[in-house]
Amino acid sequence: MCKAKNYLNQMQEIIHNIDEDFQFYKAEEYKLNCLQSDYLHAIEATDKFSACEGYKLTKELHNLRVERRNVKNELYAIEQFRGMLGNFKKSILSYSGTLEKVLEAQTNAVYEPKCTESKSIYEFEKMIKNFRNKNAMQKKYKYM
Repeated sequence: MCKAKNYLNQMQEIIHNIDEDFQFYKAEEYKLNCLQSDYLHAIEATDKFSACEGYKLTKELHNLRVERRNVKNELYAIEQFRGMLGNFKKSILSYSGTLEKVLEAQTNAVYEPKCTESKSIYEFEKMIKNFRNKNAMQKKYKYM
């Protein structure tokens, strides 16, 4: 397979993975925001709770907020990278079509002789034979 095609496929796979990660972290952020809201409403709705219950709720809320911050940091980094790739994605898609046309043209290419006007195989072989004979004669007499 063509190296350019391999590179193109790898770049498309990377872009696809970035988009998938972006969607994943977006969904995680939404899930963690909803969970945080549930904890806060549980705290708000409870009139009285013991110190032990308060500690457990606070500890769970703390762990949730740390996880949420990590997800938001990843999401921010991916968003920045994704924004940078905006025009690059369009270029890759455009190049993909161009590469297919180039590979097809190379597959269907026909050699046209550059030294002779003749397109006959017989005449071309004859020309090569004459060329070799002339070079052989030159080599033979060159050293005499």
